[in-house]
Amino acid sequence: MIVQLAIGTGLILWTVLLGAILLWFADGFVMRRMRWLRKPQTPAAGLALFTISVLWTIALMTFAVWSWGVSFRTLGIFPDLESAIFFSLVAFTTLGLSDLALPYEWRLLGGFAAANGFLLFGLTAAILVDALRVARGGLNRPDD
Repeated sequence: MIVQLAIGTGLILWTVLLGAILLWFADGFVMRRMRWLRKPQTPAAGLALFTISVLWTIALMTFAVWSWGVSFRTLGIFPDLESAIFFSLVAFTTLGLSDLALPYEWRLLGGFAAANGFLLFGLTAAILVDALRVARGGLNRPDD
């Protein structure tokens, strides 16, 4: 049980830390190199900012799912990488309810993967809402 707790906690910390670092770099890139996106004044700039945010979200979620999948495969939990990636993707999105299941001795990792998925979906949803707020804010919309 202790091994599962350590592995699960480590993978969650890894993916959240990576997400924060990627966000920091993406924000810095936009602030330094793409100044026209800081305060979008046109629908095209707002769309570009939102698209960049969506691509960042997809990249983060893909990396996190692959991190879990490679870990499952490395630990010998699944016979091939495809099954390991499939399980990690399902765990991220539906609490691991699929035709694949973890062996009894590794079952806690499924819960950790699901918790990581919920955490990252929450983080990325917040990023997308903020990007949409910034993108729409530059269009001189009247306040309600």
